[in-house]
Amino acid sequence: MNWLTFASEDQPTLFYDIGLIISKAMEQLVEKGLCKAIGISNFTVKKTKTLLETAKIVPACNQGNEMNYIPHV
Repeated sequence: MNWLTFASEDQPTLFYDIGLIISKAMEQLVEKGLCKAIGISNFTVKKTKTLLETAKIVPACNQGNEMNYIPHV
C-alpha cells in the first residue's frame, strides 16, 4: 500500500483517511486468506505510527523508493 500523499499530515482530510480505510480492507483480505501479508511503500515514520495505531496486522515491510534527482520531503 502506498500512502496517499495529496493531503497534509497536519490537516487530515477525507483523502488522508482513505489510507486507513484501505489498510482495513487489506487486513480483511489477509483474514480471508486471499493474501499472505501487507506491505507498505514510502511511509514516513509519522505515517507508519499513524497506521500502527489502528492496525490489527503489522506491515511485513516498508519498501522505499529513492531517486537521486527527486528529494523526498
